[in-house]
Amino acid sequence: MPSTRNDPPPGTDRCRECDRAVAPDANFCPGCGADLRAADSRDDAPSAYCAACGAPVAADDEFCANCGAPCGDAEVPTGEAAASGDDTDSEARRAFRARVRDHLDAGWELTEDHGDRVVLVDRDIGSIPVHILLLVTTGGVGNLLYGWYHYAELAETRRLSVSDGPIPDGELPTRGDDDPLVTLSGYLLGGILLLIGLGIAAVGAEAGATAGALFGLGFAAIGLALTPPAERRLERRHGLSRFGRVRTVDHRITPATERTAAPCVVCGEAFERGVVRRRRDETVVAGVPIRTHSISHNLYCADCALAELFGDGSDAATLEGVVADSESSGERESESPGETGSESPGETGSESLDRAE
Repeated sequence: MPSTRNDPPPGTDRCRECDRAVAPDANFCPGCGADLRAADSRDDAPSAYCAACGAPVAADDEFCANCGAPCGDAEVPTGEAAASGDDTDSEARRAFRARVRDHLDAGWELTEDHGDRVVLVDRDIGSIPVHILLLVTTGGVGNLLYGWYHYAELAETRRLSVSDGPIPDGELPTRGDDDPLVTLSGYLLGGILLLIGLGIAAVGAEAGATAGALFGLGFAAIGLALTPPAERRLERRHGLSRFGRVRTVDHRITPATERTAAPCVVCGEAFERGVVRRRRDETVVAGVPIRTHSISHNLYCADCALAELFGDGSDAATLEGVVADSESSGERESESPGETGSESPGETGSESLDRAE
């Protein structure tokens, strides 16, 4: 009698740590971050997984219930395989699971679960005072646009993995600021607020209400600041007393979820997480950049950035803290208008890597 392929079991599995319902193919519990593929503490027998699709299979299964592949090729973790990683691999996996659990406890959402690597997203709906202001002035329409823009487009994405191996091709999306929907949403939200503010200002001016006119102008300014070009310029603003030509140098960390288009300028190796050193020559008015004359950047992997830019003695785990300390202590320096910024051989004039350019 020919064998029949069984459909995957319904999503009724439960986490042994928190008893939360989880999908049968989940590797981590979305509630507590427990490793669901680890051997059950109540069963000393190691788990077996299908070699074709990676789904867990029972010891007496002849075929995988998920893909139908013969279970004779199932991969069972053996004592030798576990010993090959020694304590280092076990410690790395324990630290990885702890990091996943910490993010889930902090409110992050688990969106992709690949066993040895996960993708998490931190979402919010924006500022409560802005929502109150939008509710009064737009009757809820602005709240929907503003909340959706923050929840869907401004969500922070973070990738965690056991090792620092390369990201599989096609697994991660392109950068969100290259998505035309993100740009369109920013223009739409900013345009609506700008029109509402100008309307309030016009009505207030016609009625002779100075306070109403000023309120409308302020509301219009908020709408203008939410448009993508203005938002990028405000993110790199200087002091209000700055006017004229300004040259600056600053740094931006490239997260693991962002692919870099060029290798490290020091070691020449491709990397996933590092630092972009940016040089800009721009004209500012009251500290706000109005025109960018030139821009260049260098890309550094985490190790080379700590060694070349911030000095030795630190490790890659403290990269965020080192960059933050350098920015707060004046590393984002303004050069005199007479200086000419020399570019090292690895620098380019491309602006495609920089969200804040």
